[in-house]
This record gives sequence, structure tokens and C-alpha cells, in this order.
Amino acid sequence: MAVIDKEKYFAKKEDMLAFIIQNKEQFGERFYSLISFIGSDLGLELQEYSPMILREIFSKFDLYYEGADEYRFIAGLLEKYQFLDGNCLEVGAGFYPRLAEILLPSIKGSLTLYDPDIHFTDLDAKIIKEPFTRKSDISSCDTLYALYPCGGTIPVLEKAFREDKNLLLAFCDCDHSSGRYQKRGNDYWANYVCHDYLKRYGNDIEVLHWPFSVCNLDLPIMIRESHKQKRKVYSEKR
Repeated sequence: MAVIDKEKYFAKKEDMLAFIIQNKEQFGERFYSLISFIGSDLGLELQEYSPMILREIFSKFDLYYEGADEYRFIAGLLEKYQFLDGNCLEVGAGFYPRLAEILLPSIKGSLTLYDPDIHFTDLDAKIIKEPFTRKSDISSCDTLYALYPCGGTIPVLEKAFREDKNLLLAFCDCDHSSGRYQKRGNDYWANYVCHDYLKRYGNDIEVLHWPFSVCNLDLPIMIRESHKQKRKVYSEKR
């Protein structure tokens, strides 16, 4: 993952520790490990493969070099494709929902967050502390997006296509092989899934890859504009 700016890290270290102490109850069992990571500068050593919660905090305190924050990068893509103009639903929002925190001022409709492990819930959003499944209700959303949704990946894909939603999905590097989506080689499982969807939907999707400055893993990001969104963009250009 992206490298943080050491000068920023040391300049904001005390502020990060104060934030963690102030929110001790929300951090729960993670409290002491976070204090240890940051208090002893282990956060710097762990940054490349750091726990997601640590990366969320690094982003909150703006510790990354300019253009290297993964949360801000995804937020920029959502804005670029005009996916924030309606109701949004995020899958796998995280222990500390950093991406939602960044996006909220720009979302023109409502925001719903799915994650059974979300602990910081003082956002202007509907919080659903459940796993996202094929039975989850997305009827009221216009955009379905997810950053590293792990087990929610296939339900997110299937529902976005079946119910014609805008989609932005940044795949994780895990292997979630099951059913038709089996890993068949040494490549990332995510690439096999994208290959399958490209065969099935062709020009209906776009597959991007992370800039190396943000993520040094060659993981795909799938983007799909709903038919409703395409009509809207077309009418605006006329």
C-alpha cells in the first residue's frame, strides 16, 4: 500500500494518540494495539501491510503523500463518474468508516453503510451492522460502491447488474473462490472475476487498476454506469 509521509506522522502522532484515547470505548479490544503501534512507531514499520483500521486513521490525519491516499483516490473516482448525485450504499464501510466520512459532504442524496464491524456510527448515514448478501435491499440506492468488500464482493456485483445500479468495486487481494468464481492460477482471484464479467457484459463495464503510488498490488477496480446514469449523462451533453 501507499507509503506515509514520516514528517506528517511524527507531527501528528500526539493528535492520533489523543483521538484513540478519546474514543477508547469505540476502539474496544483494538485500543491497546493501536496505542502500541502508534506510541512505539510500529505504525511506520507496519504501514505497507498495516491493519485496515490503522490505514483508516492514517487517512483521517492526512499522513499520506499527496495523491497517495487510497480512500481519497476512490472518492475521486466516484466524483469523476458522477456517482454521488443520488442515494449511495457502501458495502464494507470499515471499523472506522473513513471513505464515508470523506464522501458525505459531496453526496446529494442519502448514504447507507453495511458492515457488521462498524463502530463509529456518528455519521449522517443509515448504519446496517450486517453482512451484505444477495437478499440485501438496494432498491432505493442509485450507486453501490465498495472498497475491499471481501466476502461481499460477488453479492455486490450480482445485485448491481441485476438491479441496474451504478457500481464501483475495488477488489481485495483475497481468494474467495466458490461456485463459478474459482481461482484457476497464480493470479489474483479478482482478475478471474473481472475476466468473467468482461466476457458476459463487454462494453458495459470498465476495469481500472490502482496507480502504483497508491497501491503497489495489481488489483482491479470495476466500474459500471447504470442505464439510468447513462441516459442522464447523455441528456446533459445534448
